[in-house]
Amino acid sequence: VTIAPGSAMAELLIVSVVIEEPGAQEVSVCLPRSASFQDLLTKVQAAVRCPIEPQVWYWDGSDRLLISEEDEWRCAVRNGLRAVTVERSVDCRDFVFVGGRNQLADGPWEKSVRFWVNGQEVSVENPSPSASLMDFLRENRGLWSVKVGCREGGCGACTVALARNAGDKIETVPINSCLQKLCGLDGAHITTTEGLGTRSGVCHPLQQAMADGNASQCGFCTPGMVMSLYAVLADKETPTARDMEQQLDGNLCRCTGYRPILDVASQFA
Repeated sequence: VTIAPGSAMAELLIVSVVIEEPGAQEVSVCLPRSASFQDLLTKVQAAVRCPIEPQVWYWDGSDRLLISEEDEWRCAVRNGLRAVTVERSVDCRDFVFVGGRNQLADGPWEKSVRFWVNGQEVSVENPSPSASLMDFLRENRGLWSVKVGCREGGCGACTVALARNAGDKIETVPINSCLQKLCGLDGAHITTTEGLGTRSGVCHPLQQAMADGNASQCGFCTPGMVMSLYAVLADKETPTARDMEQQLDGNLCRCTGYRPILDVASQFA
């Protein structure tokens, strides 16, 4: 379709909007090109029927850029902005998501998130919807084994084990704590390498095997490797060598070439 310059259609801006969890949605909003940043926020909030954070992100082709001010919005429009990502506000605790539509909740909702870290109960009041588990563990709990790497879920340096009640069993999975939001942890149990026994002075057999097998050099990736393997052992009674190897798909190491790490993993299969 060709739109003539100066026509009515040429003065319209159609933006695809992705609203992140909880209750992921995608909507399109139509605005005049002269619309302000506040106009966009108002239009999106009306479309999703839920409060949103007063900021959006967009890709300029290579980088994810934040828009929180009018000047940044105007620059993005000039650069051909067509899609943005927004986050729901913490005030969305008063909403439930049914069939892709938001409705006011009938009953009382909690304003705090309660979970456990290495066996200790933790309660966070009014957590920000953008607060990550990685930052919380490092800055609030002093658990420095959780490394800051890519912040995109690609390197595995921030891996921890998450356990939840899954009906008749406890399910344990490794997660990238840089991507996990605090708001989604209610009722969960988080384990880091500190929780495997190092603080008490006694290493977990997996940690000891990593040390004895020379499976760590610079050590930056090691806590994440340990937690990925630990999650398999905690979740499966008799994991296979293939199970152990596949669990390391999301963990990167620049030093060892992986062979000593895989040798250690095979000892527990």
